[in-house]
Amino acid sequence: MRAMQHRLIDFLHGLGVALAAVWVLVAGATMATAQSTGQRPDLSGVWVRLGNARQISITDLFSPEEPPMTPWAQEKYNAARKGLTSPTQQGRDEIDPILYPYCLFPGFPRIYLRPGALQIAQTPDAVFMFFDNYSQARRIPTDGRKHLENPPPSFMGYTVGRWDGDTLVTDTIGLNDLKWLDSMGHPHSTELRVEERIRRIAQDTLEIAFRFEDPKAYTRPWTGKKLFGLRPDWELMEYTICEGPSGDAWWELLQTEGLNRE
Repeated sequence: MRAMQHRLIDFLHGLGVALAAVWVLVAGATMATAQSTGQRPDLSGVWVRLGNARQISITDLFSPEEPPMTPWAQEKYNAARKGLTSPTQQGRDEIDPILYPYCLFPGFPRIYLRPGALQIAQTPDAVFMFFDNYSQARRIPTDGRKHLENPPPSFMGYTVGRWDGDTLVTDTIGLNDLKWLDSMGHPHSTELRVEERIRRIAQDTLEIAFRFEDPKAYTRPWTGKKLFGLRPDWELMEYTICEGPSGDAWWELLQTEGLNRE
């Protein structure tokens, strides 16, 4: 009887080893096929930022650590927070460029911290992002092209991307200086450059890691990270705060606060 039990155990052990070997071969063949056909990870879907995404709070920061500001940036940040007593309060409403009477776009990268959802769609040579906040959008070419030389400054900037395994790596330049980085009032200049590493860490979770470089506003590059949850039953809706004049009005107010654009 014991001999039969030992033979059965040996058989089951051998079967397990064989099945494991088959699984490795199948997985390897699947990965090789995906690589040979140029198949890319699927980031598509409607996503919402995790952590109080429908309200303004301390989660509206890319990093819990204070970024290392230059005197130029510190002066503007102090003006944005003058009179505020709580570190969790957003910057002064009367100086926030997205509020009345300026009504400017939040732009990139602040758009990630605004309430609402993000939809991602993919084609073989580009990734598209659509935001219900102000109906803003991004087109990220992944066909190997380089940056435009001296692209005109804009709210969303100029972005190129590439795939690094399961991660979409983006590089954004050409951003204007008519906005804050976040709701707390951290500024940036037209020298801002942002790298993102975007990957799906689970079926229902998207991770975006950021690297910010802006020598005019920050003494060294710094990083941040945000998580987004999949919402398959959501649809994007139009979301705006107000309509108003051009960005020059915002800079005119800053000058009354004793701040110069340069």
